[in-house]
Amino acid sequence: MTEDTIKQLSEMTDDAEFERLAMAILREANPEYASLLHTGVNSAGKTVKSPVDGISFAIGAQPPHMLAVHHTTCARKDLEGKWLHDPATVKPHKGGKPKAPPGDVLKAAKLYEDERARLGTLRGTLILTTNQEPSEELVRDTHATGRKFGLSVDIWSASRLAHVLDNTPTGQWIRAKYLRIDQERLSKELLAKLSRDSLDAHRPSNDIAAWVPRSLDGLLGAADNQDVVFVIAESGLGKSVACYKYLDRHIASGGFGLILPHHLLASTLTVDQAVEAALEQLHPALAPGSGNTALSFCSGDRPFIVVVEDINKSGQAQYLAEKLTQWAAANSTATKETGQGTTNNNWRLICPVWPQVVASLKDEARKRVQGSAIVGAAFTPPEGREAVQRRAKSRGIYLSDMEADSISNALGHDPLLIALQEPGRQPDSTKVIEDFIDGSASRLAGEKGEFTAGDYRASLRLLAAEALHHRELNPKWQSVIAWLAQQGDALTMLRHLVHHGEVIRITGAGVEERLTFRHDRVRDTLFADALGGMIKDDTISPLLLSEPYFSEVLGAALLIDGVPVPFIDQVATQNPLALFHALRIFREPAAPIHDAIIAAINQWLAEPATHGQENGGLRWAALAALSETESSKAIGIVRQFKDRAWTAWQALFRNGDVTGGLNLCLDVEPGTGAVWRDRQIEHAKSRFGSNLRKAIGELLRRPDLGRPARVGALRLAGFLADPQLAEPIEASWANDAQKDDNLADYLWAAGRCCGNESERFLTPVCDAWAALSDEKSKYLGSPREQLAAHNIRWAFIKDIPISAIGFFIKRAAKDDLRWPITYMLHGIDHPDAVEFVVREIAERERPIEGKGLILHFGMTASDEWRRRQEDRGKPMSRESRERLLSLWQNGLNDKFVRQKAFSFWTVTRGTEDLEILRAVKPDDLLADSALWGRLVRKDHTAIPALLDKLNGEERAQWWHLGEQIWSDELAKAFDEELTRRGKVTPKEWGATYPSDYTLA
Repeated sequence: MTEDTIKQLSEMTDDAEFERLAMAILREANPEYASLLHTGVNSAGKTVKSPVDGISFAIGAQPPHMLAVHHTTCARKDLEGKWLHDPATVKPHKGGKPKAPPGDVLKAAKLYEDERARLGTLRGTLILTTNQEPSEELVRDTHATGRKFGLSVDIWSASRLAHVLDNTPTGQWIRAKYLRIDQERLSKELLAKLSRDSLDAHRPSNDIAAWVPRSLDGLLGAADNQDVVFVIAESGLGKSVACYKYLDRHIASGGFGLILPHHLLASTLTVDQAVEAALEQLHPALAPGSGNTALSFCSGDRPFIVVVEDINKSGQAQYLAEKLTQWAAANSTATKETGQGTTNNNWRLICPVWPQVVASLKDEARKRVQGSAIVGAAFTPPEGREAVQRRAKSRGIYLSDMEADSISNALGHDPLLIALQEPGRQPDSTKVIEDFIDGSASRLAGEKGEFTAGDYRASLRLLAAEALHHRELNPKWQSVIAWLAQQGDALTMLRHLVHHGEVIRITGAGVEERLTFRHDRVRDTLFADALGGMIKDDTISPLLLSEPYFSEVLGAALLIDGVPVPFIDQVATQNPLALFHALRIFREPAAPIHDAIIAAINQWLAEPATHGQENGGLRWAALAALSETESSKAIGIVRQFKDRAWTAWQALFRNGDVTGGLNLCLDVEPGTGAVWRDRQIEHAKSRFGSNLRKAIGELLRRPDLGRPARVGALRLAGFLADPQLAEPIEASWANDAQKDDNLADYLWAAGRCCGNESERFLTPVCDAWAALSDEKSKYLGSPREQLAAHNIRWAFIKDIPISAIGFFIKRAAKDDLRWPITYMLHGIDHPDAVEFVVREIAERERPIEGKGLILHFGMTASDEWRRRQEDRGKPMSRESRERLLSLWQNGLNDKFVRQKAFSFWTVTRGTEDLEILRAVKPDDLLADSALWGRLVRKDHTAIPALLDKLNGEERAQWWHLGEQIWSDELAKAFDEELTRRGKVTPKEWGATYPSDYTLA
């Protein structure tokens, strides 16, 4: 490629364009030039410009001062071989060869001499660029002339320019910009462009102006300490949009990332291979290894973000979800082997996934997915209201809060339905998608005046039928053309629909153009319509009917008016999973075909072959569908399964059977994060309320209750947090012969349900706790310390036992549980708990002051709150911070309480912190701590105080804050510190200085 580059350089005829190209190359090739070759304000605070055309120079700020002069020239000849320069400046050389214009060299030398007279330490370099290859004599003469004036000469000829352009990533970027030669090596500039191209290629089709800020956005942003994040939400709840917005913000802030098509995820073995394949789709000329190069540009603090395109549409969602968890596990293992301790990866994967996909995974894979998942839900009422109002505003319609609330509520606060609902129409959640498709077809028919709305619907039905027949959910546009070549006007109508862009559109370019549906739920509605037509016409193929992947769409098609009831027998034989999806949709039987579907399900479950090993995957998928079903028939159907999967428990609990809830709670302890469990419990609390409480209460009162059921009931009672369960918990305690083995679960249940009688219900549990052994093991604490140090503490952090806090603090007055309770309450975001922990640490630190001892817990306890804000985006509550503020501002408290309260307060950051910290007086015992807090919050008004500290005896520790708030004043102080070091430190190996580590 070098010869082509040189050729294009030599043919450049625009002096200004060549100068810009040369300047870009010089900046790329030499970092020193990058700071000197400019005409703006230089590092010395001023610009020196030459009156000579083509020459400018800048003076470096530090001795020995460098004068950089650049002159760019296109040493071109015309067709007759004459130089296109002013004859006055280009003089013939010996032998008739041209030489560099001595006039310009002399003028540059004169400017250099003038500046050197002012700055005696000045050194100078003259940079000459040319699109030709100067002769040896010309180069020697030019260097000799420069040396005469003490000026170094650096000549950049065409071949040297071409070397940078051809062999460096950024050089190739410059080459592509100026010479239009495809870039092969990945540069940061090209990666930034491809990141934006990827976003543009996968831009959602809905109105971006109607997007609203969501709590899901915050959850996604707070999960930035995980290598792989699964965003679990039902179809249409905005998970893909949230991921897109997250990636968009990351790229807009200077980061790199892309959207990875699911077929590339399936066909690659590693993250860098997947990234490389996606980049090659966007820029086919890239050289091998671009994936590794892209990741090398990133770091743990600024990772490469990969949003995986909706794997739910891939046909292999379970496999791909497991693959992502394996990548994360492999990285975690590699991290541990390198001894880093924590993951600091330079990539991060985000994958939207449906709950039913997670439900269909095997237990181990499901737990891995849920361990790195955040859960999306429908809009909150305020989010739904704002979304409705923004949509209406885009159509020139004003809606009051009350009107918007009513519409959002009628649509179930569903993001997709709100996006598709026509503003101004009465909302009906069961018909929104159909109405949207019909409305779009009607608008298009009115605009074109060529075909009717019915014609357009018929063409969409034909398209859906062909896509189903060929098993392609997002077919290539060329394939669609081939399918419909003999279908008259259908292809013309589809082209109209594609350009209209509301229901279907084209993504990609050239031969990679693909037809994409507005949303998978829009696509599935069209598929169900097409299948319904095939069923009624008796034209559905056996292969299509038996395809498990289309079972959900087939289930919807069975409910279309006119489908013959006898057809259910064929479905039961060839695709029984479709029957379960049909039940999920209609819920309660209200038509003959509904009864036929329920009867067919029962018949299928009555067959012994159904429960054989060969049908394990089918049963698992059926239970996953039931776990999303609310129906009076669901419990009876679930009980016919012999599988004891968690989806079975979820289906039972969803429909009011407490057995399901007990088993869900037995699966994981209360302190273990399990979004699926918490989601089910919240649903059951709102759906069954008093009936659920009554059932749990009756169970706990039973004297013959087995241990598993008792533990499950106690845990579920704790999640319900209902004071009416306190007496049943007390009765269980009295009847339980194994109460000592269940202490943690009693502590959880009683702590959450004690109400206003905490002393009555918690005293016996805490007395039994205090009776445990206090003898420490070799590696762990004593049984008494361990009881609530982990799981129960984590459970109380997540679900605060508000009514029990006061009792626990009072009980800690006795030495037997003082330390265990202190540690248990550590991290609970309640003002009383936070104050108690602060005072207990202060109490333990008083007697060891001045003895050279350290209370490790006192040093690390506040880190819990810092990590919670930095890693999870959950700062300490305003109420707890205000309690801490009152403690450290109160001069009547001793220094131990004030210092510890301040350390807890300052690790969390709020918007009003600087005003509070600036008010701390210089003579206050917390003055240094307040100054430190101001500096880490980048308060530039604190720099003068920092400079004073840097001249003091403890300056080594204060230099730690330099990188937080760097400034010109600190740059000067830094030089002074180095000078100070040079004076007192011997110039020999091994010599050290107190601030060496920080300064380095």
